[in-house]
Amino acid sequence: MFNSVQNIFYSNFDSAQFCFRKHSSTSSALIKLHDHITKYYDNPAVAGIQVFALDYRLAFDCLDHNNIIRKLVRCNFPVSFIKLIFSYLHNRSQRVRLNNILSDLDFVTSGVPQGSIMGPSLFSLVMADLHCIKNSTCLVKFADDISLSIPIFYSCNNVVEEIENIKHWSLSVGLNLNLKKCKYLFVSCSRNSEPIVIPDFTFCTSLKLLGVYFCNNLKWDVHINSILVSASRRAYAFRVLKPNLSRLEIVQVYKSLVLSVLEYCAPLFVGLNNKNCKIINSIQRKFHNIACFFNCKCTLFSDIHIRRRDYSTKLFLKAHSDPNHLLHSIIPCKRNFFSQPYCRSELRKCSFVPYTTEIVNAQSSRTETKLDSLVN
Repeated sequence: MFNSVQNIFYSNFDSAQFCFRKHSSTSSALIKLHDHITKYYDNPAVAGIQVFALDYRLAFDCLDHNNIIRKLVRCNFPVSFIKLIFSYLHNRSQRVRLNNILSDLDFVTSGVPQGSIMGPSLFSLVMADLHCIKNSTCLVKFADDISLSIPIFYSCNNVVEEIENIKHWSLSVGLNLNLKKCKYLFVSCSRNSEPIVIPDFTFCTSLKLLGVYFCNNLKWDVHINSILVSASRRAYAFRVLKPNLSRLEIVQVYKSLVLSVLEYCAPLFVGLNNKNCKIINSIQRKFHNIACFFNCKCTLFSDIHIRRRDYSTKLFLKAHSDPNHLLHSIIPCKRNFFSQPYCRSELRKCSFVPYTTEIVNAQSSRTETKLDSLVN
């Protein structure tokens, strides 16, 4: 049933929604957010960037059924499908059992059924109506996880307006922000700049967004340390399993237990500095020593830095070639080579777009050189 209308769903999702759709991921969502932050960090008219992590209270359970039906009508879904969804949501009831005692039935007038195939897409369809006030604000939605990046210009700021806009819209569709879990950090672009205080929100020096730690200095040290801790916890299980596994099986265990942690959102960290690269390499070396023997020189575990660059290049070229890709808008235009973005700071230079642009252009240059030599 979903397959018959999935194209209507996807065509009505907005470009800020990175979840429950094809060819998208947490990597794309975080790259979009990080690119916005670093781009405005390099803007001399900006005093700082305020980054928010917003949390809804029981988001999937609170979405009003009437709003879902109205949205389906506005998006021109087939009438028969709208009637079917209305029947699917209407007159749902629930009760509680405690020690063989049943409560009275209570009718459910909000929420999308958990565990259903259609539920997440219905939720995302309604969330598509959430927009920013200003074009300078970056909104990233991953299901009910909302991330917001708002530049604070020396001449003006729209922080309070943007937050109030989200609050009002959320209430209009039956959603409530969980203020205790709403947090923000401030990336300063000058010595005298300060964040805009938002009542009831928690001010932090680092935020965990979709599994990645963003810090107020835009460095990845906190996240790399969390990776180190997470991977180290898996070392004991790795040692216990090793005697009972073949060489091929131990590699598979490494990939599932450890490499999945080291390479999570790999393209986001394509410009990682040497210090943190060495930390990640030391983690892999530790597991390599367990799998083989100390200081083994075999190629059982491939180079993580090379893999990271390959992932970044593939994502970059895919986003460039597909106009519908959610990262297409941030990829530079191309003639013979991709236009290299201007970077004032090292932080911007090491972000996904500028750093990968340099890699791709260098690869194209080498290819052209080889072709010329063959022709000559």
